[in-house]
Amino acid sequence: MNSQVRSRQVAVALVMFAVAALLAACGGADQSHTEGAERGPITIGAVIAETGVMSQYDLPAMETVKFAIEDINAHGGIDGRKLELMERDYKSDRSLAPTVTREVIDAGADVLIVTCDFDFASPAALVAQEDNIASFSLCAGSPRFGPKGGLPLGFSAGVVSEASAAAMAEWAYNERRWRSAYQLVDPTLRVDIDWSNGFKDRWQQLGGDFAGTNTFQNDDPSISSQISDIERVVDKIDFINIVSYPPGGAAAIREIRSAGIDLPILLNDAMDGTGWFEAVPDLSNTFVVDHCAYFGDDPSEQVNDLTARYKESTGEPPPSSLFIDGYVAVQMIAVAIERAGSTAGDAMAEALADGKPVDTVLGQTTFSTDIHTSMDRPLTISEIESGKASFLARVTPEKVPEIVLK
Repeated sequence: MNSQVRSRQVAVALVMFAVAALLAACGGADQSHTEGAERGPITIGAVIAETGVMSQYDLPAMETVKFAIEDINAHGGIDGRKLELMERDYKSDRSLAPTVTREVIDAGADVLIVTCDFDFASPAALVAQEDNIASFSLCAGSPRFGPKGGLPLGFSAGVVSEASAAAMAEWAYNERRWRSAYQLVDPTLRVDIDWSNGFKDRWQQLGGDFAGTNTFQNDDPSISSQISDIERVVDKIDFINIVSYPPGGAAAIREIRSAGIDLPILLNDAMDGTGWFEAVPDLSNTFVVDHCAYFGDDPSEQVNDLTARYKESTGEPPPSSLFIDGYVAVQMIAVAIERAGSTAGDAMAEALADGKPVDTVLGQTTFSTDIHTSMDRPLTISEIESGKASFLARVTPEKVPEIVLK
């Protein structure tokens, strides 16, 4: 390992140690939190997708889960208790998730990490809840991952879709001075429906309008009719907002560009990542809202340190900004256990949803009694030009539309 990467790892570890020390100091004033607490190692059970469609999100994030566990253990663990990790593959099969979750719980899991989407993660989280075990999604963006979705013991290391959408809408309106949009939505997943509704609400609140809207399905072989609709209003719009996920989202972008439509394209965070870039060679004039810049040019050195550490560990650069949410998930778990003095799910949930700021590698965030996914964490706008992505702007949404589950 070269000295530069080693120094970066030490820097991240020191940051983690400082956060842990601060939490310990805060918790030390109230000994009632720690009296009678469980002893011995804390087992984090991970019911994640090592195969299948969700593996593209889960596997990179699990790499930084391991980094965070290493860093915490290197400084004594949580209240003197070391963290252990137990991983199981539910194969991106929602019907298999409850069985795999039960196996993990029976094997001794104290807390659960689950997959990066509400629809795929909720079957596991519901089983964990039956045993008073808190679950932490790697990056679910739906506000349903929490009390609104029947998961009072569920939290996400991701960002609420409406907050991500608001950040993108505000950037487009305030920074680029764009005013007219065309929105093309893939409603296959509820998280994309939430994002598209959030963007629409915030865009219109700001004074923007829509020259047209349309839908498509992720597995559609063609969107020729939607392109014809765009072409009818192409002179009236400043940009196209595509809300989808790979591979269907990439296929839609390719068709639009092949049709000669070169307008700016704005993408939601489910399109975060470079894995689909080959499907649209030399793509330009495209912008995506990310959780961080994962190209080594993020304004945060902590983020750049983890980016370098990921590459050193895997031999490849991070495939998307969601890789870092695994580190955030473990930081959230550590804060919850420190504050609660327990791994009991209800105690952890109460401690984390108290509105007090939680320090993460991506900045401070808070959780409320009804929203267990961040609504106030800074986000990144990345620009894709000539087939390469780079940092463009950091945006914290000024106003998040009311969360209305439609």
